[in-house]
Formats: sequence, C-alpha cells, structure tokens
Amino acid sequence: MAGKKEMRWKVAEKKLRFLRMRENYAEFSTKISPAVERAVEERRAPSTVILDVFPKESITIGYFEDPEKCLDLDFCREAGIEVARRRNTGGAILGGKDSAFMVLSVDTREDWVPTNTLQKGFELGLTSMAKAIREVFGIDALWRPLNDVEVEGRKVVASSARLENDVLTLRCVVNVAPPERRILERALRVPPEKMRDKRAKSPSERVTSLEEELGREVREEEIMDLVERTVREIFGEDLLLQELEMTPLEREYVGEFEKMFCSRDWFWGRSQRERARGVPRGAKCVEGLHKAQAGLLRTTLWVEAGRIVEVLITGDFHAKPLSVIERMERVLVGREAKIDAILDGLRGVMGSPEVELPGMAEEDFLSSFSKALASIH
Repeated sequence: MAGKKEMRWKVAEKKLRFLRMRENYAEFSTKISPAVERAVEERRAPSTVILDVFPKESITIGYFEDPEKCLDLDFCREAGIEVARRRNTGGAILGGKDSAFMVLSVDTREDWVPTNTLQKGFELGLTSMAKAIREVFGIDALWRPLNDVEVEGRKVVASSARLENDVLTLRCVVNVAPPERRILERALRVPPEKMRDKRAKSPSERVTSLEEELGREVREEEIMDLVERTVREIFGEDLLLQELEMTPLEREYVGEFEKMFCSRDWFWGRSQRERARGVPRGAKCVEGLHKAQAGLLRTTLWVEAGRIVEVLITGDFHAKPLSVIERMERVLVGREAKIDAILDGLRGVMGSPEVELPGMAEEDFLSSFSKALASIH
C-alpha cells in the first residue's frame, strides 16, 4: 500500500494516544482492538489506551475457549445477544450496556514501559486500576490474582491479556451499570470447579458494579478519570495523553479483521465438535477438567489402541505466545496415552524461554491429563 513507509511511528516520548469510542464489546473485540494492536506491533501507531462505552449487551469468549462448553448458544441466539471469539485469552465475559472498556496496547520495547510479561502486566495493570477505583469512587477495590478486581469477593473488573510481537494488550471490562443477571445465569456455562474457590456460588452472585456499590449513577467523566488515573499509576505522572483518532491504516485493518474474526471458521476453530471431525471413528474421547489459579483447564483426548490420536486443550487460562497450546497439542499426537509420555512432551514445550503460562504450573496439566486418562478404562 502506497504511503505505508511514511506512516511508521517514531517512538521517543512517554506518551499514550487516547481513543474514545462507543462500540459494543463483541464488535470492538473482533475488529477495532486487533487493528490497533497490529498497527502498534508494526510501529505504525503509538502505544494506545482506549475507552469504549458499550451501547448494548454482547459477549466474547477467550481464544482457548470451546463455545459450546462455556456458553448456552441457543439462549444467546434467542435473546439476540451477539457472541464473538476474541483474540485475547481468558474466559467468557459479558460486556453490559453502559459499562466501560479500558484497552491498553503498549510496545514493551519502549524503555518507559515497566513490564514485558503477562504476569506483571496483570499485576501492574489491575493493582493500578483497583487503586484508581478507590480514589475516584471510594470503593474498597482490590486486585485478585490472576485477572480480576473485586469488591468484597464480587468481581467489578474482568480482564484478559495478549502479549505477541512485544506488544502487551491488557483489556479491562469495568462493570459500571448493573449487569443483566438473567443473561449471566442463562448464557454462561460455569462448571462447579470454577466457583469452588469463590465466595459466590453462581455467576450472578459473583459480579457487582460501580453503580450498585455507590447507589447512584456513574458519569462518563468519572470513568475517564478512572482511566487516566490508572495509566498514570502504571507509567508515571509525567505521562502525556493525546486524544487522537484511528489512522487510515488501522481502519483498513478493521476491514481485514472483520472478515477473519467474524467467520465461522474462527469462531468454531478451537472446539471439540470441529476437532472431532478428523478423528478415527473407533477412537475413545475422554476429558479432564482442572481449576488452576489462572482459570479452568480442560483436556480432551481421543485415544485409539493405547495412543493419542488427537488432543484439544481449552479453557480460560492465559498463555504467551498464543501458539504454545497448539504446539502442546501437536507434540502429544501419536504418543502413548500414559502420563509420563504426556508430561515428557509438555515439558519440552513449556521449557522454551519464550513461553509464559501465568498462574499455571506443571501440576495443573498433570491433574487435567490424569483425570482424562483415568476415564479411559
């Protein structure tokens, strides 16, 4: 494309471009967010923070989630709730009407960016947001590792992250208005394992909102104050925020991602129903579910004649790079359906220096795979 060289962004100052939007969660996640991320990765746009206020309800699921395992898709369809698979990790999240989204995409190669890991990105970003909530609203909000901000055990901020090509994207859904609890109860499929370490025992009990905690409406100016305080806590008071617009190149990328991330292949790509299509008819399918600090880890194995013929690893955990899970799956195909053979393959992938699985340990994979193997006989 002519003119691309001239659009290369020169990075020197400690500054963030600020974009203000009003797009629903699913549309934003499959078009705008990945377009901005790509431009920042290519250094054709500066590090950016976005405030998006949702005009209606929608849901996104994480990159590693199986749609049918985490959502009641029939209910979503009947209720007219748009659902999309985002490119970021984590679980299914409801973006409620009038709630807000802070999306931070930063080039970790810049010397003023204080982290280049997912673990530190979650900790720094969410402790900063919790502090900003306390300052702006007087609500006793605290970071709950790995990726939530809570008020007395109730989630007020849900987050997901992505770290690819040296660009960290932290996405925080702030429950400003009370969420539609009917949607939370009917749309989200939450296994009992997910709630065992929580005070609440259902998705609707698990969440709260700023307006419920305050007993009043929250103005958009207050949310803007929250975003500004959060990013200044992360990067320092000398941070320069510049309110700008998306570039023509980013708008071009929006069109490309719309075709890619709104397709059936993208939505169903990491699902049991699609993975099973290439499996021999006589193979036995078994599953193991485990709750790690990072979230749910679900292992689905297809086994024939004592060997693994296909593997699918899903859940609401986080990983860098995203391709690490596919690498795990590929290395296990053809191995004996025994835990020693599986762990030998996993260790070869997990030991790579570029791999990061925050809140996940070898023992978590051991538990998930062991549960699957136990149900073979």
